[in-house]
Amino acid sequence: MAGSERTLTILKLALLGVFMATTNYGVAARALEFWARGDWFALTVFAGIWIVALAALAVAAFLSKFWMRVVWSLPIALSTLAGNLAYAVAKIQLSFYDVLLYWSEQAHWSDVAELYSNWFVLPVVKVLVGVLAIILPAGGRLPQARWLFSLPMIPVLLVSALLIVGEGKGTRSLPEQFNTLAMVGVLAIKDPLADLVANRQPVAAFKHGPAMARHVILIVDESVRADFLDLNKVQGITPFLQSQAGRFANFGYTVAGNNCSLFGNLILRFGGVPDRLSESIRTGSSIWSYAKASGYRTVYMDGQKSDGQLQNGMTAVEKTEIDDFLQPSDVPERERDFFLARRLGEIASLVQPHFVYVNKRGSHFPYPKNYPRAAASFLPDMETGESTSLSRERLINSYKNSLRWNVDGFFKELLSSDLANTVLIYTSDHGQNLMDRGVVLQCNSSDPHVFEGLVPLLVTSGDSTLRRRFNEAALVNRDRATHFEIFPTLLELFGFDPAEIGVHYGAGLLQSLPERSRAFTYGPIVGWSG
Repeated sequence: MAGSERTLTILKLALLGVFMATTNYGVAARALEFWARGDWFALTVFAGIWIVALAALAVAAFLSKFWMRVVWSLPIALSTLAGNLAYAVAKIQLSFYDVLLYWSEQAHWSDVAELYSNWFVLPVVKVLVGVLAIILPAGGRLPQARWLFSLPMIPVLLVSALLIVGEGKGTRSLPEQFNTLAMVGVLAIKDPLADLVANRQPVAAFKHGPAMARHVILIVDESVRADFLDLNKVQGITPFLQSQAGRFANFGYTVAGNNCSLFGNLILRFGGVPDRLSESIRTGSSIWSYAKASGYRTVYMDGQKSDGQLQNGMTAVEKTEIDDFLQPSDVPERERDFFLARRLGEIASLVQPHFVYVNKRGSHFPYPKNYPRAAASFLPDMETGESTSLSRERLINSYKNSLRWNVDGFFKELLSSDLANTVLIYTSDHGQNLMDRGVVLQCNSSDPHVFEGLVPLLVTSGDSTLRRRFNEAALVNRDRATHFEIFPTLLELFGFDPAEIGVHYGAGLLQSLPERSRAFTYGPIVGWSG
């Protein structure tokens, strides 16, 4: 080998070493974990996959043809980038269920890129080093055998097999160069959300009397923390809502079902029960089915997505249970909640009973998109396109401005309507981590912050008797409620017998809730195999 070729080979190997050393996390700690508990089989599998992965990367880097090296550099780069972005932003190692979640929320990828743009630089630089290491020519190239081209696929298959055997788990600290590739491949074959409607039970034959309200509206806001509403902690963020305190039964600091929109909404729509969460979500009847069985016209309003896109685990089959599906696609994002408020006011005036489930725009990231700059009450705030890492003060001010516009403004619009025949339940899908640990991260699947599960819960009714009942319940149950009480409450409002409902779904908000330790779920709540 000539001196120049030897130099290139050494450079190539050095770059590959830097690439692997700087883009993989917790490898030694994971190996020591297996060693400490004497799990020699797991340690052998872990070390074996690492050895095969290193060999596969070397094969990809020393393939004889330039085009072969380029072809392999792309998926390896994307897999590495995905894992390193997750670690840069949240200090988490990407799991199969993280990939599932991010894939289901792909319509928000551009917003994610805007929100976390400052964290992208270093991971991209690391990945470019890897791409350069792979595509650089080197003297010690492998023979021109085409079968060598398929060898880098072996670690992908091994990690995929581990995911299948481990039911989506067990890949922590394996090489990022192949980890995400395997997860995406397995997700294409086995999507835990794909069969959510496969084993649905019919609506339970509970005793049924007259409905308690002509119209029942459940408003699920986006990323609203309970301690940022003046009804719970006066800070001048939602002054109009505070002025209307007498109209609401306020259940105070409420615990969300999950710290993620996807799973939180599944719990609300399918009546998740804490001690059998996966089963209840997979097999229980939807809130639409119960509403239709009670004579309600079903309406879904979505202020976040557009053009018929489904979110939060909703499928085309579930959508068939919805009579009216509304997404104000042609309305600017910061005006969508006002549009929804007006439509809710129109529905409240109708004679035909309606059940409405609303996914508001609320404080969906990026926050500056949720309000006009001219209406900003809290300054300095974030510029459009600004990354969250630049200033926590501006981040929080933008979040407050978002709440002032999309929560306070929404209620100012909605409460001007005639709600005499309507019961309205308001909550949020989850709370918000406002750089409370240095980063803005929701849906943390390993170590969430408590504020990710802190949400408001308000109820108002046009019927004086029912309003009094909710007010009395709110006094007894203040700071005791969770999202798990909302589904049985809706069924009781529809006219189903609360005693029978309680056997299947637990107590509703109108019952006395026990003093207890409350917690929200996080991570994969829908099991691998159902």
